[in-house]
Amino acid sequence: MEPPPQPPGAPSAAEPAGCPKDTDRQLRLRLCVLNEILSTERDYVGTLRFLQSLKERLGKRKEMGKEIVWK
Repeated sequence: MEPPPQPPGAPSAAEPAGCPKDTDRQLRLRLCVLNEILSTERDYVGTLRFLQSLKERLGKRKEMGKEIVWK
């Protein structure tokens, strides 16, 4: 006796239960999420670089006798 056919989208015997093969749409969505994370991280690093350069410039002003204190 043969087992009944699998419904569309159900995991095959070769795939673990609950881990169906990714569809093209799922892969595109994952790529969009990854691109958004990368973009956010790049913006964050750029902001950190800006703040670091600002702190360095203000530190140089302090060395010239200004009363600016950074901890």
